[in-house]
Amino acid sequence: MSFRTAYLLFALIMLALAACSKRNEPSLTRTNRYVLLVRDTASTLSAFDSTLLVALEKLAGDSFIILCPFSDSMQISEEHLPYYSSVVMLHPQEDSLRLWQRTALERYVEAGNGIVAIDNPQVTPYLWHWYQLLLRDSFPVADTLANPVFEKLAFGGGRVARFNYCYDQQLPDTSLVSRLSDALQFAIGSNSCNYRQLTTPPAPEFSQFTRKVLDDDLFEPMEMEILPFGEVLFLERRGKMKLYDPSREKTKVVAEFDVCTEGNYEDGLHGLALDPGYGKSNHYIYLYYSPPCDTPYQFLSRFVFKNHQLERDSEIVVLRVKVQRETCCHSGGSLEFGPDSLLYLSTGDNTSSKESDGFTPTDERPGRSPYDAQKSSGNTHDLRGKIIRIKPLPNGTYAIPTGNLFPPDGSKGRPEIYAMGCRNPFRISIDSKHNTLYWGDVGPDGGEDGRYGPQSYDEFNQARQAGFFGWPYFVGNNKGYPYRNFATDSVGLPQDPAHPLNYSPNNDGDKNLPPAQPAMFWYPYSRGAQFPLLGEGSRSALAGPFYYTDKIMPTAMVKFPPYYVGKWFIYEWARSWIKVVTFDSLQRPVQIEPFMPDMELSKPIDMKFGPNGALYVLEYGNMYFMDNPDARLVKIEFASGNRPPEARLAVTNPAGAAPHTAHFSAAASFDYDRKDSLCYEWFFTRFDQPESIDSLVSFTFKTPGKYRVLLRVIDNAGEVTTAETTIQVGNAAPVIALQSPLNSSFYFASANWPYHFRVSDEEDAQSPDGVSTDRALVNYTYISDANLMRELLTGAVQLPEGPIQQLEGARMIKSSDCYSCHHEELSNIGPSFKAIAQKI
Repeated sequence: MSFRTAYLLFALIMLALAACSKRNEPSLTRTNRYVLLVRDTASTLSAFDSTLLVALEKLAGDSFIILCPFSDSMQISEEHLPYYSSVVMLHPQEDSLRLWQRTALERYVEAGNGIVAIDNPQVTPYLWHWYQLLLRDSFPVADTLANPVFEKLAFGGGRVARFNYCYDQQLPDTSLVSRLSDALQFAIGSNSCNYRQLTTPPAPEFSQFTRKVLDDDLFEPMEMEILPFGEVLFLERRGKMKLYDPSREKTKVVAEFDVCTEGNYEDGLHGLALDPGYGKSNHYIYLYYSPPCDTPYQFLSRFVFKNHQLERDSEIVVLRVKVQRETCCHSGGSLEFGPDSLLYLSTGDNTSSKESDGFTPTDERPGRSPYDAQKSSGNTHDLRGKIIRIKPLPNGTYAIPTGNLFPPDGSKGRPEIYAMGCRNPFRISIDSKHNTLYWGDVGPDGGEDGRYGPQSYDEFNQARQAGFFGWPYFVGNNKGYPYRNFATDSVGLPQDPAHPLNYSPNNDGDKNLPPAQPAMFWYPYSRGAQFPLLGEGSRSALAGPFYYTDKIMPTAMVKFPPYYVGKWFIYEWARSWIKVVTFDSLQRPVQIEPFMPDMELSKPIDMKFGPNGALYVLEYGNMYFMDNPDARLVKIEFASGNRPPEARLAVTNPAGAAPHTAHFSAAASFDYDRKDSLCYEWFFTRFDQPESIDSLVSFTFKTPGKYRVLLRVIDNAGEVTTAETTIQVGNAAPVIALQSPLNSSFYFASANWPYHFRVSDEEDAQSPDGVSTDRALVNYTYISDANLMRELLTGAVQLPEGPIQQLEGARMIKSSDCYSCHHEELSNIGPSFKAIAQKI
């Protein structure tokens, strides 16, 4: 029987069984023996694997199985997998299966099914923990001696016949078909399954999550908290505290602080936490901020926030953290309460890294204290570069809990310190079930190993108990920096992580430091070998929340599914991604997986789960220290049943002189539920009633102004999603024509190319001078890439901002981390690209 015939036959059987899903029939006994073959069809198999494939096809032609090659993602799904007697994994591509397909295979085996695994045990670390265990770990063996080619194992509630890589593949084996037959017989077993015994929850498809923008155009948003009734209280670094009210879908400023943002220009209004008794026994909130610049401290203060009002005169300064403001950087400032009502505060090392060549700043020369992190992170008597843990008391003071790093009497170090040796632990998180501290630590800037030490790494850290985490002497998994004499530019040996010492003249604490603890995850600018799933590029590691359901309202309709319970959401500010970390029973990380990788995301800076189970995300926006239009507050919800539609709005002619006609389209909108039809509502100048219900519409704006255009897309169940855009009316774009007396088909190098251009503008034409030629810039270049030229001519790719000669340069810059610090027109962390170009 051919593969095509087998698959068509299988499809007919699936149609007949469609009404008998495993939800209604959790136990299933099969009469036929369909075997699903999953393999990498894009790569060439080795000679021996080809022999195995031929043996499998021969077995299907001569015996008891019907082989069904993997050709449709629906075959590996919760609905279809139960009807396969077994699955053969023949070197599948590691990333070819989606998260929910991997979990469906895990549940398939847990239901008592079996698979045959012919794959290399050297898999990508942390990609798919279950499959990694299947290929590499030791399990009870059933009669392997009788089949030296395949190990027959009990695994995951079912069975696996695993290819034995100790088998000598060079030896001829005339009975390979019989060995494979034996493996399949073992995997198929009784040809039945029982989904009643499952404990592993299914993984959701990402299309079941929806993202809604609650507020946008924020100005450097920082940290947030979700209040008991769903209001979102959040901070902006330059001093504003704002409240988003979901009942009104409006945001208002509830307080404004006079904060210092000079000198250490990362200071400001940073940290926010609700007291554990908020809304029950009190209305306390805690803030970490920079008071006016004449105060050389950061304040951790308690306030009363009640009835959407901050009572300013209720402030009690709980703790002061000294700060230098001669130069930047690293303020930290994240606040979190643990399940035992202990308050954690992260602080940065308050040290400039601008003059240490991207390596550790340990400049001990006189007057260079702002460039020496040994004064802060490596100082046992300093609260900077630490994670502080205290017990707030009702009178506004605090107690020192047991288990901190130093004794309560302060003899060895500040007793408030729980974790020291941090650089910039910008976001921290507490696993409430295990009462364990986690944080992301933003690393230095060195791009490669050198004489001053290892290349830089960001870190994700776990502290089950108090400890020293290495900075400024170690980074990553205790990679040591050599001693550096900044006066003579000489280097020595790195320290011993078991016995680190701090002999800096800027250190007023203990010279003997606790043993350095290695990071849990560490990753450089490039794609690291240890944790390749964290990607590459610029880095800013941030720790997000753990997901548990104990504090979620029982009636919540949008809460995340059970699959995510107990998992840790981490995120990357610079790389703009969210990932999910799975831990084993010993709190060891075993899997890193993407979360909504195709979601539009612009530098997430805080994440929290609300009492409704939705995930709230603050996005900082693309540029440092700027009023970014893409800075926003969004909410991510899960739809267990009907999914809301996806609204897609396209517009031509978004700007022009009045009267101006723009053309709009909602044709790209869609719904993941195929049965749903969509309705459209357009709002152009008013929002009390729609001004059009067509998918394609044109509208004329008669008077100058800035118009917010809103599209509402509604599905059969009444679920609504919106999209919007802005139309500028009042100034038409100029019209440009470029002409030359020479031919326009060929270009000859080193030849002069005469040209002239015409510029007309609807508004400027009314003035006597017209458009000044001084405001016109012409660039031209020769494009040698034929594919690129073809794509430009056909419209497959579009030019970015600026002339065509910038195309390749812009592409290279945007694929790097340059945009974290630079912009075309504006100065940010670094100068603008135009300013850089003028220096060449």
